[in-house]
Amino acid sequence: MLMNHIAPIRMITISRQFGAGGRELADRLAQALGWKVWDRDVLGEVARGLRSPEAELAQMDDAEVDRTLWGRLRNQPAHRAYLAMLKEYLDQLAEEGGTVVVGRGASILLRYRAGGLHVRLVAPLAVRSRRVQESEPKLDSAAAQARCLERDEERSRFVKYFFGEDVGDPLAYHVTVNTGALTPAATGETLVRLVHGQSHPGGVSAPEPESTRPQPRIITLSSQLGSRETDLGRELARRMNLTCWDRESFSREAEIAAGPDADLGEVNPNAFEAFGGAVGRIAGGGDAILVGGGSSAFLKDHPTALRVKLIAPASERIRRVGEYRWIDPRSAEQSIAESDKRRGLFYEHFFGIDWDDPLSFDLVLNTAALGPRTVPLIAEAARLKWQGSSKVGYYYVG
Repeated sequence: MLMNHIAPIRMITISRQFGAGGRELADRLAQALGWKVWDRDVLGEVARGLRSPEAELAQMDDAEVDRTLWGRLRNQPAHRAYLAMLKEYLDQLAEEGGTVVVGRGASILLRYRAGGLHVRLVAPLAVRSRRVQESEPKLDSAAAQARCLERDEERSRFVKYFFGEDVGDPLAYHVTVNTGALTPAATGETLVRLVHGQSHPGGVSAPEPESTRPQPRIITLSSQLGSRETDLGRELARRMNLTCWDRESFSREAEIAAGPDADLGEVNPNAFEAFGGAVGRIAGGGDAILVGGGSSAFLKDHPTALRVKLIAPASERIRRVGEYRWIDPRSAEQSIAESDKRRGLFYEHFFGIDWDDPLSFDLVLNTAALGPRTVPLIAEAARLKWQGSSKVGYYYVG
């Protein structure tokens, strides 16, 4: 688990693909919360602590990492000193609180500190390259895309080299946001309310007036087995005055014997079409939470559907599955592996979608890390999407 999810949030770390709006989100959070943003200036503080020129430390930062065996051996002492000082400085910032840290591997170095919220921003390459072109008009589309890919590789290499981890692994964060669907403006407002422990009353406890809220209100929940999609769906429905549709109710609406099973196994093409029709009718009526059944893929182009995927670490999933299926950990682990495989094949076969790609959703949430904050976060993000706030905003590239 990434943090004690009961502790008040006192620090936010932001990891980002290039052009996904990381710096804009950081600035919005800092302005709204009265916090300070740390980005490249962290490097300067570490350089002063090591009494090294900042330019030398920059060679150990995102862009310049010697990946050869000789380079690793030659630079080990300097790298160890750099990481030790970086960890020490980030620990100090975390202790002080009121801080937003962009990059620098902060989400990894501060993973186990209480009071941290770790956020990852992604967006489709076309969206990110367009934002880069807006900030650098001299770049054509191809050059902007190349810039995005180059910077992504640099950041990925930095994290892999120093920490041995995949920078894009959603389990390394509490929240992964697709800013092609929810802009940094909407994301910032959602996270500010989360920090304050608030939820908009129209987003959680009562419906908004018919005259002010657009239709339809739709949330789709997809999840890894053991990530609590069913109970979270029911809780969201209860608190937001929405109807919760699970696979049994989908099947009744589709007038078929059974929809895709709990693990999205083999699906008859005719049943699949009937199931898709049922999802479309339910979405057309609005005020619904659709749990599983490929609803996120069926509604991938729906303008007001908030598409959420729920994930959790393997240990937590094994524990949950073992408890509600009354099976031993080894059997639970096997069930999870089979489920993940079948669900992935289902999305790939019928939709041509990579189920493991965060870009296939608007939000990917680590339910073990977020805990009770999962429901208000989804509710607030949905409210903003329904209001159209996610279409408003400007972007910094970064």
